[in-house]
Amino acid sequence: GPFRPGNTVRGIDNAVLAGSSTVPGVGIPTAIVSGRLAADRVPGSVTRTQARALSQ
Repeated sequence: GPFRPGNTVRGIDNAVLAGSSTVPGVGIPTAIVSGRLAADRVPGSVTRTQARALSQ
């Protein structure tokens, strides 16, 4: 919702938030999505698609 904080912390480089109280919302499924979004924002992180390509 509009009152939830985003996934990044202003003024702190590479600080990324994840969990049900951040974007996208509440509940276990959305907390998992939030974790994925946070992981994707970390510089140098490898996406699932990239990991699959590297393992072949």
